[in-house]
Amino acid sequence: MTEEAVRDFVIDSLKYWSEEMGVDGFRFDLAPVLGNNCPEDGFQFDRNDKKNILNRAAAELPARNPRTLEGIDLIAEPWAVGHGHIN
Repeated sequence: MTEEAVRDFVIDSLKYWSEEMGVDGFRFDLAPVLGNNCPEDGFQFDRNDKKNILNRAAAELPARNPRTLEGIDLIAEPWAVGHGHIN
């Protein structure tokens, strides 16, 4: 399975859980793992990379509207664990 197929699977799963099962929010513990661009021994998040799971989720899933309360909440823990991580 390619990395692109895995990213598509994650996004498709989030959409399914939201649209079909009524889940109205997702919390991503260790969220930096989903946006890491370093292949090994470190961490680098590219906020402009439209392919990583965090950026795709923010772009493709409807954010909660504070007036109508429609949409979903995305919560990401902003820390990484391990050698070479950046807080």
